[in-house]
Amino acid sequence: MDNLINFDVLKIATPLIAGVTYLSAFKNGKPTCDRFLVNNFLYLLVSLMIYLTSIKYYEKENITLGEENINAKAFGLLVILLILIIMVSYTDNQIIKHLLWILVILILGYMGKNVFERYDKELIRDTVFKVTLIVLGCVAFAVAFPQFIKPSMGKVLFIGLLTAIIFRIMDVFLFDRKYHNYISYLIIFLFTGFMVYDTDRVRKVGALCKKSGKPDYLENMMDMFLNIINLFSTIAGIED
Repeated sequence: MDNLINFDVLKIATPLIAGVTYLSAFKNGKPTCDRFLVNNFLYLLVSLMIYLTSIKYYEKENITLGEENINAKAFGLLVILLILIIMVSYTDNQIIKHLLWILVILILGYMGKNVFERYDKELIRDTVFKVTLIVLGCVAFAVAFPQFIKPSMGKVLFIGLLTAIIFRIMDVFLFDRKYHNYISYLIIFLFTGFMVYDTDRVRKVGALCKKSGKPDYLENMMDMFLNIINLFSTIAGIED
């Protein structure tokens, strides 16, 4: 990824975009409901930039888990990640919430480093282009046609994802990854649906924000961030 993303540019651009996000999403040190949907996407952009910056840093410094007990270390990292995500969801203090989210991104960045290292820059560039088109299409659809997005869509997508995960496990252990691509296409379809659903959910939360008076951009943006990460890794796995 050395020639694809410039580390020095990221180091400068990330805090600048973070500053713009703070000025837009906060007023007098408190989150504001103004520009709710725009602010969510600014949060998403900052999170993605921190994610990419962390990947570049880990690559530059050659930070690894080492060779000993690699599986145990990876499992421990995953457990810590899940605990942090739960803590972000249940923490009301905005400062702690943001610090925990940054830790989540840094761990995901380390995991992402291992994914990026497996692929050449052409495949990464092609995958980023495809994911960008999918995300923009999902956002445009959710904003333009909200009448087609039903509340039950979330439950259907969640059940579909659990089913896909079960199929993936069976494919690995019983069929030697024979159906890998078919399951991957299903997962891409599901996360595309999640992106549409989550965009509509954020839009609805924004419409009610001034009544509740409690804007929580991290809570509303997290799922969209994870959707994008999963879309990238799944599409790259098919292209590889």
